[in-house]
Amino acid sequence: MKKTAILTLLFTQSVFALETDQFHAASHVLKESSEHINKYIDDKFEKALTHANNKGKEVACRDLADDVMTGIVGKFSISKISQFAKNSPDIERFPGDEISQLEYINQSIYKDGGFPFYFGIISRTINVGGVYIGTDKLGHFALVGRNYYRRYLENLDKGMSPEVAKKDSVFTGFKQEIHILGYTLGGVLSFGDLEANYQGMTFAISMCDGENPYLIKENGQWKKNPKRVFDIKNYINPKMDESYKPAFWKPKLWEKIKPTIKEVYCELKKNPLYIERVKSYQSKITVNQNDDFIKEFFSSRPKFDRKLEDIDSLCE
Repeated sequence: MKKTAILTLLFTQSVFALETDQFHAASHVLKESSEHINKYIDDKFEKALTHANNKGKEVACRDLADDVMTGIVGKFSISKISQFAKNSPDIERFPGDEISQLEYINQSIYKDGGFPFYFGIISRTINVGGVYIGTDKLGHFALVGRNYYRRYLENLDKGMSPEVAKKDSVFTGFKQEIHILGYTLGGVLSFGDLEANYQGMTFAISMCDGENPYLIKENGQWKKNPKRVFDIKNYINPKMDESYKPAFWKPKLWEKIKPTIKEVYCELKKNPLYIERVKSYQSKITVNQNDDFIKEFFSSRPKFDRKLEDIDSLCE
């Protein structure tokens, strides 16, 4: 647990207040990028497998899964996968690289947000399987998802059932998002981040568990299961698009950014491109266990009541 907490703090320092703005990107069309992200993650699978099989001693599947996640995010928790999506010439982003971070922040919903947004620390938008997300969501998937996974395993080792172990890990993650990673420091609670965290843990668990895991062992050697091919699209959904599933902001920040959100969002609702994208989201979104966890956890915290910051009411 101490190691996980330290890594979480490192993550906080490296991506402090890293938010995103899909409102700004919603009226644009971006090339779909899952092929390139899949190649990046497949490479980390191969490197982790080679390392495990050449180790000369037995490697537990859970340790191999952790190694895969570490490869995706980087050993020093610098969110390499986010950096890959941010810098790869094969991945189209909005705004494009010709727009500086300072210019981007001044075009975004956070232009009047004050500290820490005037540092220009917001992630750009990419298209993964038709879902528009910030590159920061990939970091949450890999790093925070790995930390969820580690807590889950620790809970199992303490004798918890898988369901209780998972719930405890997720609830701990919610508390960290409120107090360390997002709301307290940056003024933003991103439900998209919470979904990405959960999906990362789900992926990590499925590497070894279930009827059809990603990793199997044959003749003493670990290998990828040919019957289960990784596809990042299986872990990205519209709940991570923060124009579709908005974040929740501290009251003072909400008052600062509300006029811009009203201006941008009310126009978006009339934009045929955005209307079609939202329609397409209906077939991509399903209720999962994380939705139940969010409902249970936040129902006793009325300051996060969605009705307090209902963006649709801004357009009435």
